[in-house]
Amino acid sequence: MFVVLEHRCREGTHWDFMLAFPGRERLATWRLEQDPTVAPGPIRGEPIGDHRRDYLDYEGPLSGDRGFVTRRDRGEAVVLSHNAARLRARLEGVLLRGEIEIRHEPAGPAYFLHVSGAAGAASEPKPRQS
Repeated sequence: MFVVLEHRCREGTHWDFMLAFPGRERLATWRLEQDPTVAPGPIRGEPIGDHRRDYLDYEGPLSGDRGFVTRRDRGEAVVLSHNAARLRARLEGVLLRGEIEIRHEPAGPAYFLHVSGAAGAASEPKPRQS
């Protein structure tokens, strides 16, 4: 499973991309500068602490006056490969459909989320062929 949350807080707005790994109790989480459901091209981000699985279904205010989250997308995810520098996964959400890659850039602490396939925009259902 994965989820994209729009996180509005005093510091501004960012997007949290959260991904469930098989066998892990918590969601790997990246803070993104742009909404991956609408932004083309690479999106700058950074890994942040793992989050509870409750966030797969949660929308609303965050405790401790940390803002408000709204779900932008949610769906199935299959991790294709991952190591310290790169993660590849296939997403089947409402808006994000296709392959993503989260890659650490060696020149600094930044990570970039790259979207390919039909990701980043909802596609119209294709008519069935008889």
